[in-house]
Amino acid sequence: MHNLKDHRVKAFLLFALLYWGAALFVIEYLGNIAAREAIKDHRNALQSDIAISRSKIEATIYEDIYIADALSLILEYDPTIVEREWETLARQFIQKSTHTRNIGVAPEDVIRYIYPLEGNEAAIGLNFRKVPHQYAAVAKAQELQSVYLDGPLELVQGGQAIIARYPIFLDRPINQRYWGTVSVVLNFDQIIFSSNLNEIQYADIALTRTNLDGEQQLIYGDLKAFEEADVLLPIHLPNTQWQLASKLHYWDLPEVRQAENITKLFALIGAIVLFLSIYILFRAYRVAHKISLLDDLTHLPNRRFFFNKLAKRIKKSKSDGPFVILNIDVNGFKTINDQLGHDTGDDLLRYLAKHLKLSLDSCDTVARIGGDEFVIILDKADNQQASKKAIQRIHHAIDENIFHWKKESLYISLSIGSALYRGQSEDELLAEADMDMYQQKQEHKTRSAKSDSDFVI
Repeated sequence: MHNLKDHRVKAFLLFALLYWGAALFVIEYLGNIAAREAIKDHRNALQSDIAISRSKIEATIYEDIYIADALSLILEYDPTIVEREWETLARQFIQKSTHTRNIGVAPEDVIRYIYPLEGNEAAIGLNFRKVPHQYAAVAKAQELQSVYLDGPLELVQGGQAIIARYPIFLDRPINQRYWGTVSVVLNFDQIIFSSNLNEIQYADIALTRTNLDGEQQLIYGDLKAFEEADVLLPIHLPNTQWQLASKLHYWDLPEVRQAENITKLFALIGAIVLFLSIYILFRAYRVAHKISLLDDLTHLPNRRFFFNKLAKRIKKSKSDGPFVILNIDVNGFKTINDQLGHDTGDDLLRYLAKHLKLSLDSCDTVARIGGDEFVIILDKADNQQASKKAIQRIHHAIDENIFHWKKESLYISLSIGSALYRGQSEDELLAEADMDMYQQKQEHKTRSAKSDSDFVI
């Protein structure tokens, strides 16, 4: 019984180990799924935010350069108007514009007019041809015969600006009489601010432009955003193109961690509930199974258990050796029931069950198979001498531990038959023990006939 219990404990521990190994894998898997779903939601939100920001950047720049384009058209129609109405024209255009810092007009590529003049006086007289990094953009606009966006450039007064260069031709659409250029300086920092790019959290954001050399130039943010970017969108501008990229900091998102942890928590609770349910069902089955193998009255193994045990022991006899079967019957039990009542008989059977167990070795098995009949498997008894010693122990235990009824002592005697297993069949073995028990019982009746009763009160 002990080995069987150890085996069940080991089996349960193995099951628990496998269960929790699988459960932890599933919990981690479900947590990752929840995290990926949260990341997917944030990626979709990021794509939407970036797309909106791109639209705002395009709309803002187009709005301002189209307003400035009207000025270039006026100059192409009448370049002398700047001499008469420059300040009025420039002021009106800047008022209509959202992000224009200043406007400059450079006949023959030399700045002659600028608005507002305050703070920009030093620019008057600047010859673009002598400033190569600016003249390259002026020349590009002349080559394109259309507006060209330069920058963003760092401003002396601080901040960054985009400069829209408009070539002025006096013979449109032939475009052979180049007059000069109009430069419109747009506040790049304000454009970025109004696009809400700087409000996007938990993400790297970057802007690049294709410069005159055909290379990608970083104009905003961190180039890390282009490494496995979650969002990559082109910004289409006149005669140039920018790239807007963004990469989420997935594991910095509190919602991702929260979704993962909550999912893992509920999965863990579910795993615990399932484990406890399995354990309870297993325990209920074990208890029910155990009860089905126990005698209700004495809580000893019952007939079913005994015959299963006997069959197994017979199969193991080649390796474990012979054994002995004892068949026990209470002398005068019917008289006890009739004269003292069935409750007393039940108490007597419980008393016998207790002391039979105490008189045996732990490897032995005692069972009640019906009425007042008990059977015992002496697992290590391999001869009749060992059998006799066990029978003596049983008689001694019963004699030493007197059964009491209503403060009176009842002296109980047992008839015990034995049979040594020597290779006979199960039925033959039991019949041999039964026959020996009846022989003992007959001898007891012969002796008790000379006395008044089968028991003494």
